[in-house]
Amino acid sequence: MPIVSLQLEELVIVLKKHKISLSTKTFSFFILFSAITILIVSLVQSSLLPFIYEKTKKNNLNDSLTSVITNFYLSDADLQNTCDDIALYYGTSILITDEEFNPIVSSRGITSEDLTKYSRDVLAMLTSRAISNGGSYQEKVHIFLPNKPDNAFIEEKSSPFIPNDDLESLIQVAITSSDTGLNRIIFISAVLSASNEMVKTNQILLLLIFIIMILLSLILAFIFSHSLSRPIVEMNDEAQKLMEGNFDVAFEENTGTKEIDELGTKLNQAAKELGKVDRLRSELVANISHDLRTPLTLITGYSEMMRDLPGEANEENLTVVINESKRLSSLVNDVLDLSKYSSEKTNRNFKPFNLTDSIQATINSIQPFIKNDGFELTFDHNEDVIVSGDESSISRVLYNLIQNAINYSGTSRLVEIRQSLDSNEVRIEVIDHGVGIAKEELPYIFDRYYRSSSNHERAIIGSGLGLSIVKAILERHNAKFGVRSSPGLGSTFWFVLEITQ
Repeated sequence: MPIVSLQLEELVIVLKKHKISLSTKTFSFFILFSAITILIVSLVQSSLLPFIYEKTKKNNLNDSLTSVITNFYLSDADLQNTCDDIALYYGTSILITDEEFNPIVSSRGITSEDLTKYSRDVLAMLTSRAISNGGSYQEKVHIFLPNKPDNAFIEEKSSPFIPNDDLESLIQVAITSSDTGLNRIIFISAVLSASNEMVKTNQILLLLIFIIMILLSLILAFIFSHSLSRPIVEMNDEAQKLMEGNFDVAFEENTGTKEIDELGTKLNQAAKELGKVDRLRSELVANISHDLRTPLTLITGYSEMMRDLPGEANEENLTVVINESKRLSSLVNDVLDLSKYSSEKTNRNFKPFNLTDSIQATINSIQPFIKNDGFELTFDHNEDVIVSGDESSISRVLYNLIQNAINYSGTSRLVEIRQSLDSNEVRIEVIDHGVGIAKEELPYIFDRYYRSSSNHERAIIGSGLGLSIVKAILERHNAKFGVRSSPGLGSTFWFVLEITQ
């Protein structure tokens, strides 16, 4: 048993490793579905057809009997004409006799046997059973074909042998009274053996339908599988190019299939975004490389000069080395901070703190370094506000926004910080009156690798990652944020935090 189980597991593994193309799988499922559908229809029809046919014949017998009894008031001649019509309409054979089994009316439908061929003994036996059954009796019997001796009759239940050329028939017997008070006996029969021929005919017909449907299924499955798999195969080829670093790819968006079109649209958007990120990454590498090279060159140059030239190790040269080292350290710290704030592993050290005091402290820490350059920082607020969050991170947001406003202030030297309340939220705005930002650049201003093309005057050299760090921190705080700007009119960066009650 373990050996068999192991072999089955190995078979499953092999089947899983054997990849099947979408077109082949669709084609196979389509053919299998068609075959199963036709097979089920064939089985259901073959099994239900005899039952339905026999049920219909029984209903025809009952309807024929009801129609005959309804017209019993007619004269014998008129009744004969009426029974002829009833027999033809329902496909039955009608025989009405007196108590001595002498025929009064005899009508035969197109497909029914002639009841007058039954012997008196047979008719008497059927009448006796009808009397025992309360005046009406119905039984399935077998009768011989016309080339057999007349009056031959074999019951289905009692016959030890039924010839192959027998006809199966239903016989309905009813005993009624006429206007003269004499009993009349109604015999009505309907041939059932035609059902066997019908089943065979239907089987042949279903076989033909099966063959035609399989051929049609093959054609339709091929067309359908090809039309469905073609755009996916093409997308796969384009995705391979995308994986290899080629972002100038185009995924089809008009295949006629909603889901595939949506997938193509999203993949095109993803390729566009990846291309943009790749370009910005290249720009970042170029910018960081430039910013790293400048302080490193100065540090190296001044250090070698102080080493090789007597008297050059003075305070002025040492100050340059120290300032450039700080610049280099700031750049590296920005890159590390962006990684830290963007990481899901960064712990949320959230707790209530006074946002107003934190803003004032950040302004006080920046003011001494920009005072000599003529910059002025103003803080407009009415009351202190308590919020919940990481105070050091929010201070970094304010610091970066203020530094950004200073860098892009142009000829203006005023940077405004405003605090306003709205219900249970506090809105912080950092406003400069400088060069502003072009409309087409606004959607990308917070991107990780983006740096505005506007001319700027940097009091403190940065990496261009300041706003990316702002975005990462505010997203960690689930804060709303944004920017309003117009070229030449300055910019307003804002964010909203919930007030802690």
